[in-house]
Amino acid sequence: MQSLTTTTPRRAGVTAVHSLHRFSFSVPDLDKAADFYQAFGLDVRSAGDRIDLHTFGHAHRWGTVYRGNGPKRIEYLSFAAYPDDFDVIVKRLSASNVPVTEPHPLADEEGVWFKDPEGIALQLVSAEKCSPCEKPPAKAVSPVPGKAAAPSRSQLGPVRPRRLSHVLLFTSDVHRSVGFYRDVLGLRLSDHSADVIAFMHGAHASDHHLLGFAKSDGPGLTIRAGTLRRSTRWA
Repeated sequence: MQSLTTTTPRRAGVTAVHSLHRFSFSVPDLDKAADFYQAFGLDVRSAGDRIDLHTFGHAHRWGTVYRGNGPKRIEYLSFAAYPDDFDVIVKRLSASNVPVTEPHPLADEEGVWFKDPEGIALQLVSAEKCSPCEKPPAKAVSPVPGKAAAPSRSQLGPVRPRRLSHVLLFTSDVHRSVGFYRDVLGLRLSDHSADVIAFMHGAHASDHHLLGFAKSDGPGLTIRAGTLRRSTRWA
């Protein structure tokens, strides 16, 4: 079982969330969702009217999908901070005129709740770090002359993502969303293309981004895991 923590120290003098702790959404057919994410290679665990999404060999719960009564929709996103940063980030909410809200009715973990400019429910928790601090070493395979380097699909076993690395949100105003998550949560802009798409990374992590924004006239969510991507978008 992989540890959630790392021996690499946090970046000194920087106050920011360190991980995208959890994503949550609801769907009308939970059985279909379970089949979908099992085919995706995740460790899907049933818990009554919800399923929890894990990756094999990792203790963290990356996501939760609830049984809903209507169309699929985002329920909330949860971000984690070091204990020393938690209170400072909470104070930023007041300084940025972001009101604290009541906990989401489906949430099962304590934290501070608020909403982003699109009205998406956000949670801040003090928790262990689940995002990597450094990139793993690359593994290269030397091809044999005259032999295909890539194995055929029939020879491959199930693909098992090691972690869920980021989500992409659809937003009506990319620049506004970037400013909010920068000023409140301490995320940093990785790159962007005009006002169409932008990517933000964590100050204490190594990934190119843990959160992305794409311009759209309706809310939605894309989840990224390893070399695979699955999109869930709705108006």
